[in-house]
Amino acid sequence: MKKSFLASLLASALILSACSTSTQSTEKISVVASFYPIEFLVDQIAKDQVTLATLVPGGAEPHDYELSPQDLGTIGSSQVFIVNGLVEPWFSDVEQNLENASVSILNLSKEMTLLESSDPEEPGKDPHVWLDPVLMSQMADIVRDALIAADPDHATLFEANTITLKQKLTQLDADYKMGLSQCEQKNFVTSHAAFAYLGSRYGITQVAISGLSPDAEPSAQKLKDLVDFARENKVTVIFFESLVSPALSETIAKEVGAETLVLNPLEGLTQEQMAAGEDYFSVMEENLQNLKTALVCE
Repeated sequence: MKKSFLASLLASALILSACSTSTQSTEKISVVASFYPIEFLVDQIAKDQVTLATLVPGGAEPHDYELSPQDLGTIGSSQVFIVNGLVEPWFSDVEQNLENASVSILNLSKEMTLLESSDPEEPGKDPHVWLDPVLMSQMADIVRDALIAADPDHATLFEANTITLKQKLTQLDADYKMGLSQCEQKNFVTSHAAFAYLGSRYGITQVAISGLSPDAEPSAQKLKDLVDFARENKVTVIFFESLVSPALSETIAKEVGAETLVLNPLEGLTQEQMAAGEDYFSVMEENLQNLKTALVCE
């Protein structure tokens, strides 16, 4: 989407929002989350005390999602807009055009200490902090504070819900520590480089087919190196993910005689997962079980 077109659409959305503000209820603040992990945090902390919209729909991949005019209208009419800041390719343009608006923007990537990409083919900061339960807990505190700033009347509710959420994240962290403490393997081959934070936390190492973005095409040499690595290290599982094509993972698995399993980077849920009532915690537990299989853990 061209910058000038994006700017004009957002300007129109802000004008329409200003015209309609007087007719909107002020009982609940309106919050926009860019994609699923942020939606999950807001939902857990605020419950039904906010009007919550998520830009990237279920089943869509956020790294290459393009905003629609409706999305711009949703952002323009919100009171709090929360983004990762790196996953969203359109964010910098939107941010510039919101400078004089009444929307409070929370850019989580500016609030966290981020790792550098380990992939020389795709350098930059790694945005995938939510896959580390400890860092997800830190994000919960940041989101809580933003919600309290926007709606101080419900601070007690937001505080209590955050405590409950952080207790669950503490248990998830304990599950991962226990589950990955005694494993024969330490390296796992995954679809894209989303698991550096998780790996750093629990002493395991990702070997990724693609870079920080799942649509980054690996070179022929990199694919050959991955096949050699998998053979030399007796890798028995090649991971793929549910929102992008499994073709490369399946090709490598066939080449080395490995099976394929899902390792979900939780950038979004599929329609089927949502219908089944899955969420961040259930998917992270599934990831743990699949990692234990791949790494041959006791």
